[in-house]
Amino acid sequence: LFKLIRDAACVLKDYKVYIQETHHIHKKDAPSGTAKRIAQILNEEGFSIKAEDIKAERIDEVVGDHKVIFESNLDRLEFFHSAKTRDIFAQGALVAAKWVVGKPPKLYSMGDVLFKG
Repeated sequence: LFKLIRDAACVLKDYKVYIQETHHIHKKDAPSGTAKRIAQILNEEGFSIKAEDIKAERIDEVVGDHKVIFESNLDRLEFFHSAKTRDIFAQGALVAAKWVVGKPPKLYSMGDVLFKG
């Protein structure tokens, strides 16, 4: 999602952008770290998003939904990711653990794992 958002932000500079996220009622932080990272990416591309601009909802047992909306007077483009179960996070951690074997010590991101293989 992060790469798609960055790519869209590069070409949709004249659009308004909105971030919405929903998580379970037990989640302590609002907005989530993922939503804050999305805002950071957008800001790096010239937008001006503050944490208080992010619509953060806590509903039932929602694992995690994130939506980024680019909107103009003519159209609207939405990027949406919904985690159905927490298993996706464990699967990603296993992929990253296998990938990092033999790499030099440093801080890596999932972007490194997924796109710089």
